[in-house]
This record gives sequence, C-alpha cells and structure tokens, in this order.
Amino acid sequence: MGQPVTRSVLASVVRGESGFTPHSPVLMFEGVTVEADEQVPGFHVAGGCLFAPGLLVDELPYDPRL
Repeated sequence: MGQPVTRSVLASVVRGESGFTPHSPVLMFEGVTVEADEQVPGFHVAGGCLFAPGLLVDELPYDPRL
C-alpha cells in the first residue's frame, strides 16, 4: 500500500458570518484543511448515505417543517 502524501483532511465548518435568521434559515459551510493523525468527527449526515433499521425513523423522525 502506498504512503499518504499529506496528513491533511478536509473538514466542513460553518462560515463565521453564517447564522439562522427568519429570512435565511440555512447555514453556509466552507471546507478547511485540518492536520490530523486520527479521524475527525463530523456533525451532519446525508439521508442518502444513512443506513439503519426502520425503527430509526420512529425514534428520530424527520423535521415536519422541512
């Protein structure tokens, strides 16, 4: 197996000027590089990439305002 050429990972972070307002209910993200020797925890997930038993939808239902 080849050796990695960098220890950098790309992490998504909330832009500093981004925030929830009545006229803009969406947070804006940007990618920043992070030097890491271990995994970097994330804070969001795409529904198309989430696999779990159907009970998950009962325990964590979709937001009805979406």
